[in-house]
Amino acid sequence: MNLLLTSDGITNPLLAQALLDLVGWPFAQTSLAFIPTAANVEVGDKTWLINDFQNLKNLGFSSIDIVDISSLPPGLWQPRLENADILVFGGGNTFHLIYWLRQSGLAKLLPKYLKTKVYMGISAGSMVVSKSIFLTSDKPVYDQDRLGVVDDSGLNLVDFYVRPHFD
Repeated sequence: MNLLLTSDGITNPLLAQALLDLVGWPFAQTSLAFIPTAANVEVGDKTWLINDFQNLKNLGFSSIDIVDISSLPPGLWQPRLENADILVFGGGNTFHLIYWLRQSGLAKLLPKYLKTKVYMGISAGSMVVSKSIFLTSDKPVYDQDRLGVVDDSGLNLVDFYVRPHFD
């Protein structure tokens, strides 16, 4: 399983090289699917999201698809994710993202996809791969609207916690 878990996406040459190493071939021959679902419920300025897109665009991928799993039925998003070499899960509200990963069925498909694809997380997209989306059982990592989500479990793909934007 190839994972690149980031706080702010590809913001420097070391992170770009790490992603290139995980993919194993040039970005010009690589397709990417960006899942912006976590950003859907965030209010206000989305400059950070635009920066995430721009930083990825600057790497020169052969294609970049935007696939919102909360607004498309599986019959539309599934083939698009299957055709991508890299799945990028963007930042935003962690509860919203984990809800839609479960609701859409993508949480169950990810282990299969990650046998051949790279998972890249940005902020919330990095946090959801842990056992829990909380760092401790009694205090949330960030003050987010839970949006009715009561299950704090993550995807349990890694045995550590990710705390983006620390310090």
